[in-house]
Parts: sequence; C-alpha cells; structure tokens
Amino acid sequence: MLAGILRVANALDRSHFGVIKGIECAIGAKSLELLLMTTEDAALEVWAARERTETLAEALGREINFKIRPIEEAES
Repeated sequence: MLAGILRVANALDRSHFGVIKGIECAIGAKSLELLLMTTEDAALEVWAARERTETLAEALGREINFKIRPIEEAES
C-alpha cells in the first residue's frame, strides 16, 4: 500500500512546481476520492497520478478518483 501511495504522491509533484497545495481524501465502499487543492493548472500532475493509481487501487480494493479544487494563493 505504501508503494502505491508513494507512486501517486510522486506523480502529484510531476512538474516540481508545487502546484498541489493540499489534498483531502474521502473513502467510500468502492472508491477513494482525492480532492486536490491547487493554485495553478494541475493537468500534468493529475494525468501522471491517474497513470500511477494501479498499485494503490489494488491494495485498497477501490477505484481512485481525482477532483481539483482551485484555491486563491492567500488561502494556501
């Protein structure tokens, strides 16, 4: 499970620009939803993370979903 978490976490910093400012998780019976708080376009990070969810999804027995919540710089 830790390997899966690390793969997704590494992907969420794909550009190394710190685009993702925070993450909230909600776990359901069939899915894990990751709400990504961003101040900039996070398309590259989300794409990379989606490509690396297999290990975590298998360990949890759940589908991994991403949602983006844009935030103002002052909120972060």
